[in-house]
Amino acid sequence: MKHKDKIGFLLVALLFIVSLCWPVCKSDFDDFGKFQDVSHFSDSIDMNLIRQSIGDNKIVMLGELTDNDGTVLEVKSDLIKMLHKKPGFDAIIFKSGNYDVWLMNYLSKIADTCINPKIGIEGKWSNPEEMSDFWKYISNNEISVSGYGFNPCSGNLSDEQRFSFLEQYLSTKEINLNDYHDFMSMKGRLRWSFFDKMYSDSVKMLIL
Repeated sequence: MKHKDKIGFLLVALLFIVSLCWPVCKSDFDDFGKFQDVSHFSDSIDMNLIRQSIGDNKIVMLGELTDNDGTVLEVKSDLIKMLHKKPGFDAIIFKSGNYDVWLMNYLSKIADTCINPKIGIEGKWSNPEEMSDFWKYISNNEISVSGYGFNPCSGNLSDEQRFSFLEQYLSTKEINLNDYHDFMSMKGRLRWSFFDKMYSDSVKMLIL
């Protein structure tokens, strides 16, 4: 198949997928529009129905149609709090870097303070004002927070801080980073070097 034919096929396939998803997405948006006020969300929602739907499942996945929607974040925060109270969910996993979230928890533990989500969690969940009460609740109730995903740099740590922590750890293994010139060449742009590699590989997979 020629290059142009491949691109044309991909575009047609994409439009076909969108046409299948659109009725569902539109229905979801229409239903969501019925929530005019979420200030009394926890009082009006039928939690018994939700708990019945969850049943004995140990894992509940919560998604969102778009990022940075304050109303959605507020509703999800209330829902998580209620699921923690009953039936007792006590762990939450965010799509964020494993190391960043681990460091966030570690620094909170050694300082005996509330967790600072900006260290480990992606900004769309750590920055919005609607999530501030949620993070206080998480810390006060000792809910376990973990991360997963391909992004190794989800928090707001600088590259200098990352290299400093890495050097401290490798020194305990008697490994000197200065012996690895290619890796050291990324110092100062560690975060973007990862994305440069990921995006270039994605483009190659699309074209070839």
